Amino acid sequence: MDIEFFNVFVHMNQKRVRKSNLPYTVMLLLFAGVMVGLLIANGPPFQPSTDRATPAASIRPIFGAEESLDDIIGIRLVNRLSDESILLVRSPDNSWVRGDVANTAPDPTAAELATEVIYNLWLTELVKFDETTDFSQYGLDPQPQFVVSFGVIAYNQSNGNEVKDTTLQIGSLNPTQTAYYAVFADGITNDRLGEWVYLIDTGSINTLMYLLATDFAPLDATPPADESQMPPTS
Repeated sequence: MDIEFFNVFVHMNQKRVRKSNLPYTVMLLLFAGVMVGLLIANGPPFQPSTDRATPAASIRPIFGAEESLDDIIGIRLVNRLSDESILLVRSPDNSWVRGDVANTAPDPTAAELATEVIYNLWLTELVKFDETTDFSQYGLDPQPQFVVSFGVIAYNQSNGNEVKDTTLQIGSLNPTQTAYYAVFADGITNDRLGEWVYLIDTGSINTLMYLLATDFAPLDATPPADESQMPPTS
């Protein structure tokens, strides 16, 4: 094959390649045109809407960094299932006494353990409630299973140091049995407060109810009509 014939052969094949690529190029252009038309007509491909996405559950501690363990000066535990309850009050000397049984002191180790458990409670927001919410599905109606109340010194009040009362009504276990349902409530009227049904971990509530049943003797067999954790002041 001489050089001239070789050059002609290469030239012919280059033309053949270019001709064979022409239909493919036309198809690509047509496809691109169709896709542009679809984007113009229908908008971009579907993307999950951020406002429809399920937000991460809000988990928060009961106590803030500004509050200490020693600020807890009153505790009431109520087990509605067993009709057991106890009221603990911290004395000026920092020891604990029974506020519901005269001249009786609780096991100090058990009292301090109960204080630590309450101080380290965490809540997870589950669902918002309103006047139509059926609380029986959470084991909170006709009455909660347990009540955990505590009084905390509230500083910088207008009339000096006061006691801030907090009451948690505890319902049934969630399906995985890892947490109880809970709501905040008024300690006097028992009206539910806030807007959330929470989850509170099983271990903490079980520990408090175990202490109520075993370490806080003698027990008051009649739970109070209200959930207030502090005895009336004279």
